[in-house]
Amino acid sequence: MSENKLFVGYDLCDDQTQIAIYNMTTFEPDSEGVMETAIMMEQSGEKVSNFVAKAAKGEPIYVDGKEADPVNLFSYYFRRTLAITKEKYPESGIRQLVITIEEQNKEFVDMLYGALEVIGLKKDRVMIISHKQSYLYYALCQKKELWQSDVGMFDYNRKGLFYYQMNIDRKRKPILVGVIQKDYTHLINVKEGNRAILFENIAQGALHRQAISTVYMTGPGFAGDWADGVMQRLCVGRRVFRGRNLYVNGACYAARELSGEGKLEDFLFLDEDMIPCHITTKVYVDASVKEIIFAKAGLPWYQIDRELDLIPDGDEEIAISVKNILKRDTKQFILSL
Repeated sequence: MSENKLFVGYDLCDDQTQIAIYNMTTFEPDSEGVMETAIMMEQSGEKVSNFVAKAAKGEPIYVDGKEADPVNLFSYYFRRTLAITKEKYPESGIRQLVITIEEQNKEFVDMLYGALEVIGLKKDRVMIISHKQSYLYYALCQKKELWQSDVGMFDYNRKGLFYYQMNIDRKRKPILVGVIQKDYTHLINVKEGNRAILFENIAQGALHRQAISTVYMTGPGFAGDWADGVMQRLCVGRRVFRGRNLYVNGACYAARELSGEGKLEDFLFLDEDMIPCHITTKVYVDASVKEIIFAKAGLPWYQIDRELDLIPDGDEEIAISVKNILKRDTKQFILSL
């Protein structure tokens, strides 16, 4: 593993954290295990937990009876947990780190970026994505026969049961990849009845008349053998996989893709948080006219933070081009200087 060549996936949840490092020999993520998302304070011996959910909601976090700075708390946690990469690859650094979280909001994401910058990981080497986006990266990095048709995923976590279906529009260039989400929590939490029967009814309903080539089942709710029989019946006409490291592995694949060494450059991921437009302008640089990109389609709107310093040199206006990938049109907006 060459210097500064590590592609790292990091799944940050309120109860547990997982890390995966991309193996350049097998071309697959190597899981570094599961750890509890908690900090043991050295001096007081206090165990600090549930700080991810509190930070995501903007709630205060108390340590030793005092309100803690979340940036300092998370920077300490990242430094301690990411030390595993240095222990395993002492001669290598992190080239790209992708952190996947359950839900995103601008304030929480900005705070995480701030914590990472404290430990020397700036935005040029870090991306924060949602579990939903991580799922898309994971599904498309599997063998092509597994995503010839749409791909479904059931996530049975501590919040409930959710279904995600990835669909691919191959008629467009770039190829558009979207995802629909359904919440079945209210059905699986019915007290009466067998859980396996309830889940099978939900799954069969979600997959009915859908061209699904593969189904993934992830989350602690699928622990044990209660769903084994359902899995066998769902395998008729499709492939079914179950595991608990889908999101961290998806983040690891995303780290490789975002570094420019991946194979998904012809695909564009879009969901309700991502902008469907390329936003550019043309400027004179080094004796030629160049196109400068402000934002690329497929990025979450709240992660776009681009500044551009210009010298007008007599110009009184600047043209901003907005190319909508979905509508296939381009509009220009003139800004007076």
